[in-house]
Amino acid sequence: SLEFTAIVRDVSERERTREELKALVRSKNELIASISHELRTPLTAVVGFAQLLQDEDSGLSAGERAEMIRLIAKEGVDLTNIVEDLLVAAKAEAGTLTVVHVPVDLRAQTAQVLETWSRPEAGRVELTGPSIRAIGDPTRVRQILRNLISNALHYGGSRIRINVRSDSSAARVQVRDDGPGIPPGERERIFDPYHRAHHTPGLTNSMGLGLTISRQ
Repeated sequence: SLEFTAIVRDVSERERTREELKALVRSKNELIASISHELRTPLTAVVGFAQLLQDEDSGLSAGERAEMIRLIAKEGVDLTNIVEDLLVAAKAEAGTLTVVHVPVDLRAQTAQVLETWSRPEAGRVELTGPSIRAIGDPTRVRQILRNLISNALHYGGSRIRINVRSDSSAARVQVRDDGPGIPPGERERIFDPYHRAHHTPGLTNSMGLGLTISRQ
């Protein structure tokens, strides 16, 4: 008589691990590419304008020089914000992010954040509500507001309204715009790192860390 032995191995767990590793590598590569692009755009502007300002034969008028200096300062702020988001994301993931607890005027913090944008951009934003003090970390509050307002300016409608208010349980800052909104299926995924629900023509891919950091 013949005797057969069948050996069956469950490889589903191995395949699942392999796919997770592939996804991790893809995510890392996408992050590196995104960070490189995010940093290169403002750096290119800073270097280009600085070289023009150094060129004594460029024939720039006083107004053109002033505008270039303003743009260099603006791009420098953008670079600082990108690095700050990356540092906070890394610290949050490592569990080493420190958050202080002090009284914070939410309207004043919002107004301070709005001052970092140009007049045309800030002109799209309406700030309403009284000065309300809450317990929080001023730096983190400004970072959250910056990311929420930036998303609205880039992907929202033409008008943005920020309302500061309080009720019996909490102080609130609400950022709203008159755009089409976020598709229902994306409303949780937008808080995933490096995810974007909107793909607006003409806009470069951002790192997708803003809403993740804000929620954390």
